[in-house]
Amino acid sequence: MKRSIFKIILAIIILAVLVLVGAFYIYRGLSLRQINVSLNVPTADQQIGVPFVVGVTVTNDSNSALNNVRVTTALPAGLVLAGNHNERVIEDDMSQLQAGASFNRTYTLIAVPVSSYNAENLVSTVYYSPQSITAVFNKSTTVPVNVANPNFTLNLTTATTTVFSGENFSLTAAYANNGTSTVSDLKLEFDYPSGYAPISANPTTTSSQPVWDLGQVPNGGGGQVTVTGQASLPDNSNFPMAASLVGTVDGQDYVLTSQTVNMTIAQSPLSLSISLNGGDPNQTIYPGETLNYVLTYANNTPSTFSNINLKAQVLGSMLNWGTLQTNGSFSGYNNTITWSHTTLSQLSSLGANASGTVSFSVSLDSSYPIRYLNDKDFTVTVKAQASSPTVPYLINAGQTQTLAMSEAKVAGQIAVKSAGYFRDAASGIVNTGPWPPKVGQATEYSIHWSVVNYATDVSNLTVQAQLPPGVTFVGAAQNNSSSTLVYDQSTNSVVWQIGNLPATTGLLTTPPQVVFQVSATPQASDAGNYMTILGETDASATDAFAGGTLTASSSPITTLLPSDPTVSVGQGIVQQ
Repeated sequence: MKRSIFKIILAIIILAVLVLVGAFYIYRGLSLRQINVSLNVPTADQQIGVPFVVGVTVTNDSNSALNNVRVTTALPAGLVLAGNHNERVIEDDMSQLQAGASFNRTYTLIAVPVSSYNAENLVSTVYYSPQSITAVFNKSTTVPVNVANPNFTLNLTTATTTVFSGENFSLTAAYANNGTSTVSDLKLEFDYPSGYAPISANPTTTSSQPVWDLGQVPNGGGGQVTVTGQASLPDNSNFPMAASLVGTVDGQDYVLTSQTVNMTIAQSPLSLSISLNGGDPNQTIYPGETLNYVLTYANNTPSTFSNINLKAQVLGSMLNWGTLQTNGSFSGYNNTITWSHTTLSQLSSLGANASGTVSFSVSLDSSYPIRYLNDKDFTVTVKAQASSPTVPYLINAGQTQTLAMSEAKVAGQIAVKSAGYFRDAASGIVNTGPWPPKVGQATEYSIHWSVVNYATDVSNLTVQAQLPPGVTFVGAAQNNSSSTLVYDQSTNSVVWQIGNLPATTGLLTTPPQVVFQVSATPQASDAGNYMTILGETDASATDAFAGGTLTASSSPITTLLPSDPTVSVGQGIVQQ
């Protein structure tokens, strides 16, 4: 009987819920039919940069007022609000809209350049709450705005895409307006890469930047700009030469079209290479190391080069200039070593297919110059150049020159510290057992580990040590980081897994630290000696900047306990 009554009550509840839900959606459908939102947009194709007006109308056709009325108009990528290009959604709040009333707004929009010119969809949405109900309803409308394609073309041409370092070459940007209307406020902008030096331009520009003001360009009109310059870059390097047509719309610049030509520096007739310590000039180097650089110059032609000059700018904050050795002339103003044909007879003439060398050596400081958190990733960079006034036939240059550059990365360094304590009040740890230690009786000790990372970010940082015979792992007591300390039973080792650690941690910030306890039971053979309670502590990590593995170690810990200020020399000797 009770079960039947329960089923009846449950059925009534479910029916009531269904009626309420159905009533809600019926009410929602009726309310949506009682409010209308419309967009009034021009039907003609809109021109880039020309303002036009759109209108939004919201009408309340219901018999009661609507509350919390809010209208949003979302702008597509190709349309902006005049005077505020960053506003992507236009909002209007009107609080309440009376029965039979309308709300009208107009906005001035501008079409701007985009990657493709299809219809741009405007979406307006009205949000509202009918009287006596808190639910929020919405209704939207979408209307396309047709935007005319500006149809500009831009072509970059050059006689050759392979040039010698220091050789003059020209690049021509030809532009045309293939659209149906005149475009105003048009500019042509070149993007010069690092190492490129402009020499001349036709026509010239009044701007201090590589920008040409083209003004109005009628449909069917166009023109061209030619720039001439030279790139001083190492042999076989690649560099881009780029130009863009830029239109100014409502005070903001937009790229209409752009093009890039990829250039290559050819092998120079006078080549130059760098070696470091007899090998790769970009190798990893270490604090305190002596760097022996050799610059090799070679004539790759059947002609003779005369009056050769070489220079090498050497940059690095860890260089100890007091150790510099060279037969060149050094300028401390710009850290540049120069070898001149006026002081070295070997540079006066270089015959066909001949070569020669100059050299210098300098040492690194043994410590990193770390003062701030961003003092990291140290390098030694060499920018070398060889030049001669001799210019081979058909090369358009005032001299023959070649460049070479190297960058050697200074490896990072980690350090690990291990310390043992019997009395460890500072850590709040109470170690139990006899002191001095006695054969056959267990004594507890607390072990402190900490690490320091110097000049590079590291990953996979791990610290570990093996427990000697007679020593067991009690447990981890403290950890000031998110690292993990575990006991590896298979190797009888304690392993501290730190992972990633930023440079300068432990130098300028608090080092990661862990404290754990071990229990040591001396054997008869330990009597009269200090007992080893932890083997050598080893740390390893991957150098995220220079690559390779960094390692560090700390000596084994014995019951001598030199870090424990309460323990005197000799107290830790094992007693019978």
